[in-house]
Amino acid sequence: MAQPYEPVDGSASPRRKRILVALAATAVLFVGAVAVYGTPSTTLEDFKKDKEKMWAPELEKQYRECATAQRYRNEHVKAVHDSPVASLFEYSTLKGEAKFEASDVVRIGEHFYSICDSSWAVLRVHESLPMRSKLNAHMGDPQHGFAEGESGFEGIFHDKTQDGMYVVREAVDISGDYADDTNRRRLGLPPVTDHPKYHAIVMQILLPPPDSEDTDYAVLDSCPSEMLFDGDSKGFEGARSIRGADGVLYVLGLCEGNHCSSQTGKDVGHGKVIVMAREDEGGPTGGCYWKTVRTIDLPMKEFVDYSALAIHHRTKAVAITSQENSQVWVGELSTGSDGEFDPMTAEFSKGKVYDFPRAATCAVQYCNIEGIEWVDDGGADENAPRTLVGVSDKMKGKGKQPFTCLEKDQSFHLFQLP
Repeated sequence: MAQPYEPVDGSASPRRKRILVALAATAVLFVGAVAVYGTPSTTLEDFKKDKEKMWAPELEKQYRECATAQRYRNEHVKAVHDSPVASLFEYSTLKGEAKFEASDVVRIGEHFYSICDSSWAVLRVHESLPMRSKLNAHMGDPQHGFAEGESGFEGIFHDKTQDGMYVVREAVDISGDYADDTNRRRLGLPPVTDHPKYHAIVMQILLPPPDSEDTDYAVLDSCPSEMLFDGDSKGFEGARSIRGADGVLYVLGLCEGNHCSSQTGKDVGHGKVIVMAREDEGGPTGGCYWKTVRTIDLPMKEFVDYSALAIHHRTKAVAITSQENSQVWVGELSTGSDGEFDPMTAEFSKGKVYDFPRAATCAVQYCNIEGIEWVDDGGADENAPRTLVGVSDKMKGKGKQPFTCLEKDQSFHLFQLP
């Protein structure tokens, strides 16, 4: 049936008016959004242009470099396993710790021993990295140690020739009248003068055996380095010991900054290892100290910093890491075996630099490697071991590092060389 004709009087129905008003409001919001944020293409262009504010500039170029690298497999170590430190210990043994700024690691028998620069405790972890296991131990009081504040532990090493364990505090102020304030200087407390003097502190410690229920350790000896640093944040970042052909125990201290300096530390290609031997008296505080015997130059030319040192005595293989480069250098140290070392002639070989594994976008993800150690013995038919254990510090906050750094921070890692 035909509908009756109804004349149009120029007015819209209430429903139609509501639709028109909604459409108009949407259009106004869209125009406003474009005015404020720009079109999607404009936003993308701004993102690409704003490189100085980006954590990872030229992401597309970065990805292309990985995707087209013909020798990618031969230039990157392979990640075998990752374990966050907090996952390794039973909750009752964490001793109130919520952060694990791991700074070095050493292997003794079936266990890894690691330290954190924020804690006075020493971590003992079974080499199988078992989760929430009684095989792992948290030794010492994390918050209360042998000085005020954080430990500043950056090195841990083991003298196999006499079964001695040592930890190294990066750089501690030992200024002031030592004779008038013996305890304060010995403990490395904050400065009492206007002219602080920063030296590393090498501490010999006694740890309980793995089969003991004791969870504390004792300090047997504590001596500063003769080496003087220009601040408390760019001292020794790693250390290892080696017995000389002359029977002397030498300590190799790895400087964090180039030139062993915080002021010129970013001047790449000037890495240093300080060879030291202990003296009973005559040190910066009048007592024992680790005297500088020689400085050995490092061969890598592109490292912005140096974060860890490992020596495989049987094969003389050496691994040195850079946190900022997210790379590891692998080479050799001549005379680099216990009982063979000659501090006056030892040199590092040219070696080779490998990248730590990159993320799917080719972005850096192992951003905070601060400890490295050889795991396997290499086998009788091999010239060098192939597996490394590493430990990572806490990701830097306040936008100093990209979000891709979070997943691997505060962890143990196993890596395989290509």
